[in-house]
Amino acid sequence: MESTATPITLPLPLDQITGLIFDLDGTLVDTRSINRAALDMILAAHDIDLTGVPRPPQGTAFTDWVRLLTDHGRLPSGMSPERFKKLGERAVIEQAALAPVIEPVAALARWAHGLEPRLPAAVATGSSQPVAGALLTGGGLAGLFDAVITREHVTHGKPAPDLFLAAADRLAVPPHACVVLEDTDLGFEAARRAGMVAVDIRPYRELSCGPVT
Repeated sequence: MESTATPITLPLPLDQITGLIFDLDGTLVDTRSINRAALDMILAAHDIDLTGVPRPPQGTAFTDWVRLLTDHGRLPSGMSPERFKKLGERAVIEQAALAPVIEPVAALARWAHGLEPRLPAAVATGSSQPVAGALLTGGGLAGLFDAVITREHVTHGKPAPDLFLAAADRLAVPPHACVVLEDTDLGFEAARRAGMVAVDIRPYRELSCGPVT
């Protein structure tokens, strides 16, 4: 018989959970250092000054970062928002294999995949499809999920519930029976709006990866 002992304590009994939905950046993979390095690199390369630009909350997708810079007139002259977004994605993809897996959360995904019957699981992330694919592949996690929902798939990013609702829809499970794994206030609010319960994985991340220096 398969063990029902979970690597992370879940907020609902196993027989009441029909799907797990994982955030990616900061939840499955610790991308804090590579995201910061990528953003700093492209800002410096194009001499972009962020003075007077409100810093978006942690968990804001790069697509929404680009929109913020566009709204404040900070993109380089002659560069389209789409081109700037591609530069940021490329910088992250080039370093994707350096981002450490957050092992307790990855262990939960492996556990769900190994159950019989298997517990459906999805990734719902503000990252783009190319970035998400690179991070999951780099971390050896790509085969664990039934669906990967990225920012391109929805109209609104977190804290809107769109990503999580799209993931539940793709898994064909009711939202109220999904458990979300998250690391940001934006994500917790998105889960609440989706009618889902969430687990704060930050204590597990600090145990696994330590603080960013």
